[in-house]
Amino acid sequence: MGAWGCNIFQNDAALDWLLELQETVGFSLVDNTFDVVMNQADSYLDVDDGSRGLAACEVIARLKGAGGVPVEQLDEWVAKPRPVVDEERVARALAVIDRIVGSSSEVAELWDGIPEWRAAVDDLRRRVAG
Repeated sequence: MGAWGCNIFQNDAALDWLLELQETVGFSLVDNTFDVVMNQADSYLDVDDGSRGLAACEVIARLKGAGGVPVEQLDEWVAKPRPVVDEERVARALAVIDRIVGSSSEVAELWDGIPEWRAAVDDLRRRVAG
């Protein structure tokens, strides 16, 4: 994974995921990404899968009207008519965040000692839950 900062979209995996998102209309990519993260509950979560999971959670936050650090391509995608985010997706997003920051996660292993990364993830969690 190439990373140049602590924010959710400051790594190659999240930006590649965002390019794929731009080709979708509904929640299929978000739901599939959540599935990938949660289906690894009993194994070591790869950094790229975790980074994509956080990107998918960012979509949920923004669709709820809780924007974060501006990301032009994501903000454009969210501005188009989209389905409403239901409570089940919010709950799944929160579970994905918990999985990513928990044990057996390469993302947490690489970033958790960096206060700026933890602040970015905590902010994302608040915006998803809000």
